[in-house]
Amino acid sequence: MIQRPKPAGDDALPAGNGVAAQVLVRLGHLLGEPRYLAAAERTLTGLWSAIAQAPYAHNSLLLALDEALTPPELIILRGTEAAMMPWRARCDARFRLDQQVVGLALRI
Repeated sequence: MIQRPKPAGDDALPAGNGVAAQVLVRLGHLLGEPRYLAAAERTLTGLWSAIAQAPYAHNSLLLALDEALTPPELIILRGTEAAMMPWRARCDARFRLDQQVVGLALRI
């Protein structure tokens, strides 16, 4: 191959670049790791002209951009499985797109 293609537009499946940007943004916020956020930002700025030209074809990149600009509320639950159940039920009682709940069960 003379050139390696980097598909940015979504087809029947989301584009790999869009999924990678989403994962990098989510990991960056979850772990508090700025290098993941910086990598996602480089991906989004590098593909910005394609996004601006045809936003309807770049849904996965737009989802990554949305989460990068407005990070979700992050709730981390730690404890035994039994102790976390009521808290998990309370968090799940009302679905919110801008909220992520992570449960880490401790084994005693």
